[in-house]
Amino acid sequence: MRFSDARLAPIWDKVRTGERLSREDGLTLFATDDLLGVGRMADHVKSKREGDRVYFVINRHITPTNVCVLSCSFCGFARKPGQAGAYEHTIEDMVAMVREETREVHIVGGHHPDWPFEYYERMIQAIHAAHPEVQIKAFTAAEIDYFWRRWKLEPKEALTRLKAAGLQSMPGGGAEIFSPRLARLLKYTGKADPERWCEIHGIAHALGIPTNATMLYGHVETPAERVDHLLRLREQQDASGGFLTFIPLTYQEGATQLVPRRTPPGDSLRTIAVSRLLLDNFPHVEAYWVVLGEATASIALNFGADDVNGTLEDERIQHLSGAQTPAGLAREQLFRMIRDAGKIPVERDALYNLVGGPDMAPHTPQRSERPGKPVALLDKIREKALNGKRLDRDEGRYLLTDAPLLEVGALANEVRFARHPEKVVTFVIDTNPNYTNVCITDCQFCAFYRKPGDKEAWTLSVDEVLAKVEFAAAKGATTVLLQGGHNPTLPLDYYLTLVRETRRRFPQVTPHFFTASEITLMAEVAKTTIEDILEQLYEAGQRTIPGGGAEVLSERVRTRIEPKKGGPRAWLDVHRAAHRRGFKSTATMMYGHVETADDLLDHFDSIRALQDEHAGFTAFVPWSFKPGNTLLEKWIKHYKGPNAYLRMLAVSRLYLDNFPHVQASWFSEGKESGQVALHFGADDWGGTLFEENVHKAADYVNTISVEEIVMLIREAGFTPAQRTPEYEILARY
Repeated sequence: MRFSDARLAPIWDKVRTGERLSREDGLTLFATDDLLGVGRMADHVKSKREGDRVYFVINRHITPTNVCVLSCSFCGFARKPGQAGAYEHTIEDMVAMVREETREVHIVGGHHPDWPFEYYERMIQAIHAAHPEVQIKAFTAAEIDYFWRRWKLEPKEALTRLKAAGLQSMPGGGAEIFSPRLARLLKYTGKADPERWCEIHGIAHALGIPTNATMLYGHVETPAERVDHLLRLREQQDASGGFLTFIPLTYQEGATQLVPRRTPPGDSLRTIAVSRLLLDNFPHVEAYWVVLGEATASIALNFGADDVNGTLEDERIQHLSGAQTPAGLAREQLFRMIRDAGKIPVERDALYNLVGGPDMAPHTPQRSERPGKPVALLDKIREKALNGKRLDRDEGRYLLTDAPLLEVGALANEVRFARHPEKVVTFVIDTNPNYTNVCITDCQFCAFYRKPGDKEAWTLSVDEVLAKVEFAAAKGATTVLLQGGHNPTLPLDYYLTLVRETRRRFPQVTPHFFTASEITLMAEVAKTTIEDILEQLYEAGQRTIPGGGAEVLSERVRTRIEPKKGGPRAWLDVHRAAHRRGFKSTATMMYGHVETADDLLDHFDSIRALQDEHAGFTAFVPWSFKPGNTLLEKWIKHYKGPNAYLRMLAVSRLYLDNFPHVQASWFSEGKESGQVALHFGADDWGGTLFEENVHKAADYVNTISVEEIVMLIREAGFTPAQRTPEYEILARY
């Protein structure tokens, strides 16, 4: 395994030989810039243990009350007695919450000042009596400690009685960070301290009650405090051996505002990976989708995590603290999250017994372990890519379909820095208005268009479009990406006037107007050639054209999803002619519908060959198909997830050796996936897109400001730089 940080090599030697990592190793893992190096080591450890298996459970969270005597600074869930929003469930309420298909009930709540211990005991008894097949995981060590503080009931007695009532395991909450400094600062000194927390879990283990462990991170703790927390958990596991799972919990800023925003995804992925490496005696590490978000949780399954928790249903603690995720997920949604990561979903119960029997999903070797895998192929690809040699289709197919994701990403990042050594990520201040939604092309993937005469059809006048340009210019935009439907009633002069007037009225704005298919329509309506249209646009002042409308440049795919647009040549010929005339353009790809790996390779081969001719492409921009409100939605219900996107970016960086830039599409894939993409070969963030309507019509909406772009790029570990459409740097931040 190769690393961009030489300090990781001796750690890798320990990992692969099974030697325990030290505190200093943990600090190095948190400090290194080689995020994918840390992830690859963690994935290796996970794969040796579990292969491609990832666990989930059909579970139900029950929070009996949010009334709490404590005043923890990080908690947005708790309420004081009588405070607005305070609630208390009856035992009957809680019994009724458990459904027939539930495998696990997870019960945690506030430290109620009045409920006697017997109430908690009856709670467990009632749920167990009504649902004897359901495993009950209940009460954190902080709650068990509170029983002693409130009623002087020793933890051993409390746990013995709860076990007799039906308790089968304990959650790991209440650990926060094992740091006296933070306990004082965050006002959780009234809870079980680190030693008391570990003591209670040790008692549970001795009684045959397995437990989980957690760490609340992403607030005001230091990396050293994270490492020390993990090592104390490891020490306790050595002593009592009853921990099942470690669950890192990213702090939710919510109403508490302890920090201004949530933890960046790269930090969460690193924390999960470091946890897997340091906690060598823990069977499982969980990517808790509630706090991470579905996309980051799915990516984390390639960073050492082997569990995503479960369906949950009505999770409250994290959501009242500000979590923006759903309150629960269906089994099918968990399946998609796991499968997008290239893993195998395995249903479990609370104790990690497999649902369906012990042979339901035997150890499945990870791709990199399978017999017959061309082990030398990745090394061959690395040698070629780093020495400027072109990859062939067989190598491209392997990268797209079977190569380990983080290995592909690490190599793509290496190639990216060989081409662009500075840790700079560019972006453009732009907007993406549309001049018409009238279209005669009937593409099956498009939710934006309306046929001529439709009551929802519209076309803007020249002045109305220019008003949008003026609005964007006033907000600092240097580029306007203008596109529209194929409206056959618009004369050529309409388009030329838009270019001329934009240049005249807003000289600081680059008109990045009209895709290849729009230019083809102009030529058809004006009864002239594409070359003539390009010449007139050039004379009007246009110098760049967007790369939209490519979709997948495969005869089979385009015939299936957009037969009226013509085959790949229709798009390629316009860009070829544009490059000859002196235009620069981008190349795009919309994947995740009916294409195969060979269709994707056709696309890559076509644009790579065209780039060889004139070097007119500035960047490659892939994004996933969004099925909402489209004709294709009948067959394709869900868009591809973040792991597929990261793979596409990384492969494009390696295969498109003559493309200078690869863009991470925060807009189409989400800001957090966009941040992670900067570690998979991308060197550009795209633009602000003050206005966008095409994805919006498919029920996919995302917005961003310049300030947020700068922050997100910095959080990912890079220097933000504003650029023009031709990648000239205007400012560094």
